[in-house]
Amino acid sequence: MTRLFLECTIRAALIVAGTAFVLYALRVKVAAVKHRVWTGVLLLMLALPLWTAWGPKAQFHLLPASVERAVTETAPLTSSIPTNDTPATLPPGEHRPAAQPMFSTFEEALLGLYLFGVSVLLVRLAIGTAKASRLVRESVESDGIRTNARCAAPVTVGCLRPTVILPEGWREWRKEQLETVLAHEREHVRRRDPLVQWLTLLNRAIFWFHPAAWWLERELSALAEESCDAAVIAQGHDPRDYAEALMNMARAVMKSGSRVNLISMAMPGPCLPERIRTIIEKRSISRISRTRIACLTVACITLCSTFVAGMLTSAQSSDEDWEKAAGGKTSFDVASVKQNPVTGNRDAVHSNIPLDEGDGFSPTGGLFSAADFPLIAYTGFAFKLTIEQQLSVQSQLPKWAATDRYDIEARGAGNPTKDQFRLMMQALLADRFKLAVHFENRKSPILALVVDKPGTLGPQLRQHATDVPCVSATASGGGPAATVAGGFPQECGGIVGLPSTTGGRILRIGARDVPITALTDLVSGKRLMSSDKPIVDRTGLGKVDFVIEFSPEVPSADSEADPNGPTFLEALKNQLGLRMDSTTAPVDFVVVDHVEEPTAN
Repeated sequence: MTRLFLECTIRAALIVAGTAFVLYALRVKVAAVKHRVWTGVLLLMLALPLWTAWGPKAQFHLLPASVERAVTETAPLTSSIPTNDTPATLPPGEHRPAAQPMFSTFEEALLGLYLFGVSVLLVRLAIGTAKASRLVRESVESDGIRTNARCAAPVTVGCLRPTVILPEGWREWRKEQLETVLAHEREHVRRRDPLVQWLTLLNRAIFWFHPAAWWLERELSALAEESCDAAVIAQGHDPRDYAEALMNMARAVMKSGSRVNLISMAMPGPCLPERIRTIIEKRSISRISRTRIACLTVACITLCSTFVAGMLTSAQSSDEDWEKAAGGKTSFDVASVKQNPVTGNRDAVHSNIPLDEGDGFSPTGGLFSAADFPLIAYTGFAFKLTIEQQLSVQSQLPKWAATDRYDIEARGAGNPTKDQFRLMMQALLADRFKLAVHFENRKSPILALVVDKPGTLGPQLRQHATDVPCVSATASGGGPAATVAGGFPQECGGIVGLPSTTGGRILRIGARDVPITALTDLVSGKRLMSSDKPIVDRTGLGKVDFVIEFSPEVPSADSEADPNGPTFLEALKNQLGLRMDSTTAPVDFVVVDHVEEPTAN
């Protein structure tokens, strides 16, 4: 939905700006010609949403780089799933990116605001259309002229069947004034100006958020009046008599105190002083050469077709560009998969891919090298699975997929990004492990992490403070994590274990300069509380510092349950000022269709 708004907004702005430039460059000043050009732009704007959603397109590089790609570049390749032979302990400095919600609250609010604006303007348009129809029904015809007491000035109403309606006092006008008025209004009928005006109001309702829609409505109305003025003068009517008729109509409107608020074209219309000056000075240009008309037509059609049919894409290289550079392949050129014989340190990682802040990596070249990971870790990386999805996949895989460790070295063409490495890893797993999975979206119970009292955080949670310098993980010396004022760890960028203040074996952890989603990921891993529900962050917090101390529900070698200590949920509320709310939301479930032990190299 957000992309549709963005594309329609950019396309409409480009079409209006490009058309204005063409009119200026070709020195087009004839009101009737400009009116026809802007009417074409109006029809294009009305067709934009449908064309953007379903029409054929050609690539047109205008949009900035995808935010989604920037986010996915930070997800780590990590073996974090508890297995049968490894306890679910909390490695110092570990945190992971959060699962993204299926539906954005911002998008829902944006859609609600848009629909509200559309509804208001469509209701106004419907009321105006109904009043115009009522004005025609209540008018009285005499001597071939329809009149209505509600009209302070002549009007032309009716989108499909335009009707000219005069005020009741029209018999008091001089003959020359009546003829100029009728000539003006009949020109509106001939040109179908009420229908064009109705379409401008419809376009304004659909694109109410776009300044171009409001400007187009005013511009077409002014050009319609100017075109009718030029037609009246071209018919041989005296300019001074016509200008006098316009001023008389304006005085009548001012005397009545209001105009009829309808879907109509009415004398005297907008921009009256400028119109009268143009009429008296005979500055109206009524003709334009065929050559300029042809150039104008070709330029407008070419420009508008480009902006309507062009596909707005990222200025950066797309996956398709990389596939083309790699010869159309989305797989490694060569790959080696070996079972790791080491039974010692199961958390050891050997990789040529440099790790950067936040546990993400920046791929360098086409070489991929990782050692001592189970299949479930490679699967989580390949399909960018959340903690909950990895746990679900692990429950469907055979035991060896979580216990047997593998070393993978592979090389791909070009300089692939992290997401392109994922695609190649998917192909590798399908080829060597015969892994086949599919995704199913189901509505499922979840836990939402929210602020307990909006606007108030707990005593041991704060927005990240930048006044205290951070130290690296290596500077802590490998012992208990050093702390700063408030008990927060001195190290930044990860969750670390801290010495307990109670002297018992209650778990105490903390972090500085981490996203609050790092905490939800730990909960999702069943390390802080036993819950099978996916956990989603809805606090709206960014980078935070926190310290939390509690009795874990899942004991480990470092901590055990203490009946006198607070539970995690109690500590979450009292120490951090947060709570977990049970709700439901659409969740992507991963279904494993098939898997086999790897084939030999």
